[in-house]
Parts: sequence; C-alpha cells; structure tokens
Amino acid sequence: MDPSCNVRTTFGWVVGGTLQLPAGKTSVTIKAAVVDNAGKTGSATQVVPISPVDNG
Repeated sequence: MDPSCNVRTTFGWVVGGTLQLPAGKTSVTIKAAVVDNAGKTGSATQVVPISPVDNG
C-alpha cells in the first residue's frame, strides 16, 4: 500500500505453447481489472510488443 492508500500489484505471465497472431500483428493488449472488498474497481491496460521466435 502506498502513502495514498492505493494498493499496488505486480504480475508476470508466460505463454506456454503457441501464441498465434494474425498476419502483420506484432502486439497484444493485456487488461487487468480488480474489485476490492468495498466494491471499488480499478483496471489497467498495456500493449505489449511480441517478437517472432522460431522454436522457443
């Protein structure tokens, strides 16, 4: 919790398997949304670039 009483969260993710994008698409959009016990909501969106990798 920061001095303004905001809760900060950290996350990480790994795609295990194949992520297939349409031709010409080089990014994905990740959105996270939360609701606390008091019913307050928050969300964050981030566009992440994806680079091609052959065989992992």
